[in-house]
Amino acid sequence: RIFHTYSTYARGLEDFLGTYRFLDVLPKGRDEGDLPWTMAWLQRRDQYGADLVSIEGIE
Repeated sequence: RIFHTYSTYARGLEDFLGTYRFLDVLPKGRDEGDLPWTMAWLQRRDQYGADLVSIEGIE
């Protein structure tokens, strides 16, 4: 038997992520105020602009 005992959505697990706790105490925080959704600041490595990826030694 399998029981669904706990669910969380949106920002429910942030207390367990140390990076978010650190960002929350910085002056700009996560800088989410002008974003269309709260996790819009997070990007995969292949989504950054070409100028940021062209650093020597990083492909």
